[in-house]
Order: sequence, then structure tokens, then C-alpha cells
Amino acid sequence: MAKLNKTNSGLLFKDDFTEKTLMWTLSPSDANNVFFGDSGLQMKHNKRYVTYTIVEPSVDEYSCIVKIDHIPANYDDIAGVLVMSTVKDYAECQTFLATGPSELVNSEQVNLDIENMIKDVIADNVVTYSIDADNAIDNNTQAPTSSAHIHGASVDTDAPFVDKIYRYIKFTKNKYKYMFWASEDGNEWIEVGNVKFDNSGVIGFFIYGTEDKEILDNSHCFFKSFVLYNSKYITFEGIDRKYEVEIFDENGNIIMRTDDTKYMYNINRSNKQILFNSTSTSLPIKNGILRVFPKNNYKQTISQFNLGEEVYGGDSFTLERDIRLFIDKTELKPTELYDLGTFYRGSYFVKIDVHNNEDYILHDVTLKVLKYSEYYGGEEEIALALHSEGKSESELVYSKQVIIPEIKPSESKSVFMKLMDKPSQGLFDTGNAYRFKILIE
Repeated sequence: MAKLNKTNSGLLFKDDFTEKTLMWTLSPSDANNVFFGDSGLQMKHNKRYVTYTIVEPSVDEYSCIVKIDHIPANYDDIAGVLVMSTVKDYAECQTFLATGPSELVNSEQVNLDIENMIKDVIADNVVTYSIDADNAIDNNTQAPTSSAHIHGASVDTDAPFVDKIYRYIKFTKNKYKYMFWASEDGNEWIEVGNVKFDNSGVIGFFIYGTEDKEILDNSHCFFKSFVLYNSKYITFEGIDRKYEVEIFDENGNIIMRTDDTKYMYNINRSNKQILFNSTSTSLPIKNGILRVFPKNNYKQTISQFNLGEEVYGGDSFTLERDIRLFIDKTELKPTELYDLGTFYRGSYFVKIDVHNNEDYILHDVTLKVLKYSEYYGGEEEIALALHSEGKSESELVYSKQVIIPEIKPSESKSVFMKLMDKPSQGLFDTGNAYRFKILIE
């Protein structure tokens, strides 16, 4: 019997901003307009331009998606997502523009042509909005007097400030190129533009300054979530071309079907591999299901597999032999994190039972410890050893991988995992917790 195993997690980092962590940098450092809580990161409109950033991952390709709840108090209440290479080279993707999608502002493009373009856009006066007592946006016939700022360039106008709020901003990096998208609902995406930077830097959020008040009382700008994942592709291995597949989410919405031409430009099949380009997909896919069915027979189900609570770009799944891991008789789900609890200085041992759920003998089953992502440390202090009769866990020989020579059908073999914490390790400098992967081959 085959099992769909999650062989790689694309998730690099995720933050919902319920509390402050040391991984982010506030600039200016003494800014007093940033707050954390259940509603996310709130950045209130104040007198200064403020950024909240994190070092971007040092990989050639990754994607970032941000969920935003922003109701501008006035035209100057501009906020959005920031990519910064250096002080002079940076790009902003803001949550609104007067007549179109989020505007991508490149510091190298501030010139007379852009200023004229902005004046033309503002002069259209398509819709005007005001904020009522319940923070709802209503049409208004009076346009506020304000000024639009783009990296020091100023355009004075008596124009309205918004006709659409884009609550999702996404960008992908491919080597030196950054592509930006905006969406009102996380499902339909509008391509905003792209920039190129020679070197990596920081990514995060920005909010513009105002000359009016220290902090606007009715400022409503919340960054609800920030997610980094390492690829736009979701990969499936081991599915023969004589079968078709579909993915649907917890609400029954079809995300992808290999036999439907609607998705043909997002799917690449070769041998037993399926690559699904998730750029235009709402991520994460929550409680996704992969269904396998025969060609030309959509109604028949061959197999159906749970993809886990959340699926991101970079996730890889393989249809392969059925091997299951247990800790204290609790099965480890390949689609979820397992919490080992809290431990302190010294060594800590965990027994892992490796179970053969196939009806044949498995030979040379390999377990390896891998890094989760650069935002989380800990894997360098994890080691594995085969259980040996007559020896305690502290007497075993540990290494980064172990090979179990043979596991019979319905049999389990034990492996010990050793976690070591050293005072000089700086455990809480990055991810505030150990996090690592165990690969089975």
C-alpha cells in the first residue's frame, strides 16, 4: 500500500505578530507607533517614515505573502510591503493607488515622467472616500487636500486617495528579480511590476510619515501575517502518467486538476513528477486533499490523501513506501510540526520508533537530520543512533544519520535522538526555538 509522504517543507518563516520577537528590526529604533497583539502588527500613522524589517533569506528563489488590514485615514496614510537592497535601492508595494492596483515604487524611477503619470492618475478623481466612526469606508463628495510622496518626490493635489484596498501583497524573488502582485481577496491577483537588485538585504513593512500629528488616533493599519516559502512550485513525485490528480481545499474548492485545460499553464508533468506553479493560488491551501483518478474517468477515485493543515510553495510530496514514525506511541505526521517540549542545559534523549507498514521487508532505511530553515537553529546539535540491546541511550554512538539494515512487515525498530544544548550556542538568537527536519530514505 502506498503512502503520500511530505518529503520537504517549503515554509521558511511565518509570523502572526501576536508578540514581538528579536528577529525583526524597527527603524527608527525609538519609533513608538508599533504595537503587537491578536490583530497582528499595528503600525500607526505618525510624523516619521517607519519600517519594520527582517533579513531576507539567502536563497536565489523564494516567495513572500503578506495579509494586510489597512483603512487609510487620509491620502498620506500610505503603507505596504518593502524590499530593500541598500538605503538607495529599494521598492515599495503599497496597499492602494488612486485608480489602479497597488503601485510598485522603485527608487531609481523617481523622475519627471513618473511625477506626470501620478498627476494624471490623481486628476481623474474617480472615487473619494472618508472614514466613519465604525472604520468603514464610505463614498464622499469632498476630496481631501493632501500630498502624495514617493521617495522624496512630492505631488500636491486636491484629489481622492483610493478606489480599492489590496489586502494581500505577494512578491517572489528569482535571483536578482523581484515580481510583485496585489489582491483584494487572496484569490484573484493583479501583477504590479518588478525590480532588480544586485544584492540581498531586508524585507518587511513601511508606513509613511505625516506632518500633521505625532500619531493619528484613527490610524488603521494592521499587518496580519507574514509568510516566507522557498519556491512557487508544489511538487508531487511517484504519480504515474496513466493517472490524473486534483487538489481541493477544506471548503471543496478545486485548486488544481491535471486533466482540466483551465490549469494547464500552471502544471508541468514529466515521468512521474507533477510541478504545480502556485503563483496565482491563494496560499496556504488549508486542509488540502490530493485525489488520484484514472484518465477519462473523473468520478472514480483510486486514492485520496490528506496534504496537512497548510500547504505552501516549496512543499514536496512523494507517493512511496509506507513508513511511520512514533514517539511515545504518538504517530508523527509528516505534514505537521511535533513539539518535543522544553529542555535545559545538557543532553536530552528521545526514542523514535520506525514502523514498517508495508507487507514486505524494507532494507537499508536511512534517517537523516536536516536544517529546517536559516531562521531556525538547532539541527547542528541533533544526532541519531540505532537502539542497541544492553546499552543505555547515553552509551550509544551518535551521528547525523543512521541506517536501519532491515525492518520486517508490521515490525518497528528504535532510533534514539540526542538533543544537546550548549551555553555558547546562542539558542534564542534566531528562531527562539529548536526546529529541524528528519528525512527518511
